[in-house]
Amino acid sequence: MQVAELHLPDAAEGPPVLRPGPGSPPLTHGEVFALVRRGGVPAGTLL
Repeated sequence: MQVAELHLPDAAEGPPVLRPGPGSPPLTHGEVFALVRRGGVPAGTLL
């Protein structure tokens, strides 16, 4: 299981960005647990 952060910026700020979680190696393929942030504020999780 990989850990990532999904940043959902406002439309004017650009497209969504998926990046490795703090201290995690680069993302590859397979299952990913993501912390979702909207405008820098935690907004939920995805698996």
